[in-house]
Amino acid sequence: MDLEATYGNLCPSWALSVGYMGVASAAILSNWGSAWGTWKSGVSLINTGIRHPSSVMKNVIPIVMAGVIGIYGLIIAVILAESIPKPNVDTRENNYSIYTGMA
Repeated sequence: MDLEATYGNLCPSWALSVGYMGVASAAILSNWGSAWGTWKSGVSLINTGIRHPSSVMKNVIPIVMAGVIGIYGLIIAVILAESIPKPNVDTRENNYSIYTGMA
């Protein structure tokens, strides 16, 4: 069994694009969810301000938490992007496996 053939089959060149799609989806989906949560919480804050002006400050907390979720998603995207190794420059071999890209 040839080790190079097995290594080449487990680490194709397109495995990097799968990993970077995961990074992009982490950033996009977390920020989309953050924007959705901010929108829904903002509508609730406006309704509360109209009906019960004294309890407006209690409804500011979900807006802040939605922003925190967006920032958390960006941090996770940066951590994932930094964990993807660069291909070897001399031999142009890929070190990033399909399993790592899908996980």
